[in-house]
Formats: sequence, C-alpha cells, structure tokens
Amino acid sequence: MPKISVIIPVHNVERYLEKCLDSLVNQTLSDIEIICINNNSSDASIQILDEYVKNDARIIVDNESAQGAAFARNKGMEIAEGEYIGFVDADDWIDNNYYEELYNSAQRTNSDVAATSSVLLTNEKGSCLASKPMGLKAPLLTTVGEKARCIIETGATWNKIYKATFLRENNILFPLLNTTGEDNYFNALAIIFANKISVINNVSYYYRQSLSASTKSLKNQKHYQILDVYKQIDDKIHNSHLSEGDKKQWLNVIDIRKERDISLHYNEMDSTFKAEFLSLIKNSFPNFKILLPLTLWKNIILPRVVNKLLCILKLKK
Repeated sequence: MPKISVIIPVHNVERYLEKCLDSLVNQTLSDIEIICINNNSSDASIQILDEYVKNDARIIVDNESAQGAAFARNKGMEIAEGEYIGFVDADDWIDNNYYEELYNSAQRTNSDVAATSSVLLTNEKGSCLASKPMGLKAPLLTTVGEKARCIIETGATWNKIYKATFLRENNILFPLLNTTGEDNYFNALAIIFANKISVINNVSYYYRQSLSASTKSLKNQKHYQILDVYKQIDDKIHNSHLSEGDKKQWLNVIDIRKERDISLHYNEMDSTFKAEFLSLIKNSFPNFKILLPLTLWKNIILPRVVNKLLCILKLKK
C-alpha cells in the first residue's frame, strides 16, 4: 500500500504539467502513487503523461471524457490505494519534501487530516506574488472553534492530505455540480468530521493564479449551483452523528462562509442573471442577506490585497 495517493485532474495544461509532475516524481517520500485523470485533453497533455509513465511506474493515467474536476477527483479516489489521499491541480506544484512532512505530521499526531499553512500564490509564469490565508493558526486543531477558520478562510482541498479510511467512512466525495464550489463541500465536511487536523508551515504549495478570460469572466447561470453546494453541506450536518450542540455550532460556521461565498457570486454575476439568482437565494435560504461590495471589500478583499502588496515588497528587497 502506498503511503499517499496523489490525484491530479488533467485538462489542456501542456504549459504547466511537466513542472507539476517533476515536483511529484522528485518527492523525498518515494512511496506514493500519482493518479492522473485525463479529462479529454486536446493539447499535448496526454503525450506528456505518456512520457512520464514510461519512466516512472508510480504514475497511473486514466483517460476519461471531459466531465470536470469533481468527477476526476472522485474517479481518482476510486482508483487510489494509498493510506492517505492528496490533491494537486495540474498547473500548480509543491516543495520536494511536501508529502513527507505532511505524512509524518499526520502519523505523529494520528490525525485524519494534515495541512500546510504555507500556500503561495504565483502568476502564470510561476513568480511568487503573495501568501494565501488558510485559517490554520495552531499546530493541532481539534475543537469547533479551532477548526472553524479552515472553512471560513478557504475552501482549498489541495493543501492537505486526508486519511483514506476517514474519507470513505464519512462518504466524503466531490459533488457533481456544474459550479466552482465543489471544493467548498469537500473541504467543509473533511474539516467538520476530522478527529484532529495537524498543521505544519515548513513546506509550501504553489498555487498558480490564472488570468485567462475563462476564470475572470462574469459569473452566469452555472454558478446558481453554489446554492446546492451549501444546501448539501447543511443537510450533511443535520443528518450526521454530531451532537446537537456541535451541529448548531457548525451550521453557524457554514452560515458565515455561505454569506461570503454566495455574496461574492452575486456581486460578480452578469447583471442579466442577478434578479433570478437573488430569487433562488431567497427560496433556498429565506433569511439570507447579500453582503454589499463595500462590506466584502473591507472585510475580505482589502486584507488580501494588503497581504499581496507586502509579499511583493519583500520579494523586491
């Protein structure tokens, strides 16, 4: 059994794939399997994967039709044989000792989840721009209060490893919805149900920020399904084994994240769809109040901009 199964959805990433794969095949923890789910790439991605497979038996390639990152990650988890499961986006990369440090931390503390608090944002050329807040403030998180920031600050799944038996016992998968919020669902449930989350900050995940039109375009009707993400999270909590007190606390935490996330979707949405989206919001969550852009800017966006500027200034020194 490999110590870690790393799952990578691959779709038309020929520009970045080699850097991603190099950071994985050169891990100091060699006992890993690297599962690449090719989502019908039409560029040279599959040829790149074929070359790496010839040279490294740990790489597994599964060719699927283009059904999105959530489907690819779920497919990867079906294939995975590792003790722990990790996710990497194909345009990102990691430190060479990334998985060794995470694995040792999880083993040392007997944690269901191990995470790095060091996530560095890069531009498309790979130059570091800023660090990303992850809500990880202590070396070991066990209580609702300690774990809550991991949900409020981010929906990221790729800065962590998860015990495979823990994911299966709690039936934690990515929802097959046509939205950008499937990570929020997986991350929230993993954080909520984890017995412990061990946190390290001595290895980094490098997250490449895309400036392509597809990622920066106004949100449209497919983003309505963010509402389904949060309805499913609420339902999962209500139907869980948690105590009534913990359920109430976690629902309050999810409400904070929900308020920020849905408000961002609403404010970034093409005006053509806003009225319909607002009606759907009220039907799903009658007491929901949209955060106005000024509130979002002051409480969420401005602190991130300041952090990015500070990092850029440090790089120039």
